Amino acid sequence: MHALAAPVEIVPPDLRDARQPQVAVAPNGSIHIAFGKMNLIYYVASTDGGKTFSEPVIVGELPKLALGMRRGPRIVATTKTLAISAISFQDGNLHGWFSQD
Repeated sequence: MHALAAPVEIVPPDLRDARQPQVAVAPNGSIHIAFGKMNLIYYVASTDGGKTFSEPVIVGELPKLALGMRRGPRIVATTKTLAISAISFQDGNLHGWFSQD
């Protein structure tokens, strides 16, 4: 088993009550995390093995974002592509965001 490093805070104090983080590790080792708070979907990333993370970026907003006892945002990452999906509990629709930069 690998030894785990000490925990690292990845969000500022105003986002500490965010919910349902989902982690993806790309083939190049970069770490990508999507999570939600209220109706907002956020994203952070690390390119140094999780020692530091980028400032949270708002990916999108959905009315009644499915969080809590429901499924939160999901994320997948390759070396060149990032995809985040989330469900609006209001209408049940699945929404997606994609980036290749």
